[in-house]
Amino acid sequence: MIPERIMTMLTPGRIREKFPLQRGDVELAPVELKDAEPLFEAAVRSRKELIRWYNWLPQFSLEQARDNLERSVLNWEDTAIRDWTSLSFVIRHNGSVAGCVDLFDIQIKSLECEIGGWVDATRAGQGIGRSALHLMAQFWQTELNFRRLFVTIPIDNPVSSAVARHVGSCFTGITLPATVHDLEKGQAEMRLMEITPETLVAEQDLFGSH
Repeated sequence: MIPERIMTMLTPGRIREKFPLQRGDVELAPVELKDAEPLFEAAVRSRKELIRWYNWLPQFSLEQARDNLERSVLNWEDTAIRDWTSLSFVIRHNGSVAGCVDLFDIQIKSLECEIGGWVDATRAGQGIGRSALHLMAQFWQTELNFRRLFVTIPIDNPVSSAVARHVGSCFTGITLPATVHDLEKGQAEMRLMEITPETLVAEQDLFGSH
């Protein structure tokens, strides 16, 4: 049985009231239509790094970015979070757009969802992805009592694996069939990882050695 306090929070509007979240120079906020162009520009700057995993990127246009964001904004205007709802958040670093985080396949009954995202490759090495992922996991687990956040990462993507591991993701032992196309090696097997309240690292340990 989900506590009434949690159920009343499980609406896009109530969740949006809790944002933005900020830690240091990293901020998370629900996406807005104005974010379409800077997100598109960040994706273009990161094409070399992202193209291996996002085979739609070569054909990606500003018009498509706007269309995608319009759908994401509509989800924030819904009256309830339903099973399979997805919610998108923009990452800002020192006030400018630096990537995004998506919550998708939200399961209300089991209080589980999947989390994913990317960071502008020109800002790599600054801990932005690690901070954003930790902020999001901490919010959904402490404010909304979510039991698991799943992260699916291609086996040959060590950078994303390291970010997830530093935040507290643990390998579930499950390897999934390919859901992305590795442009270097073909279909990429995915490693299913999970973040739970027990594995989420403490904020003060986020940038320690793991």
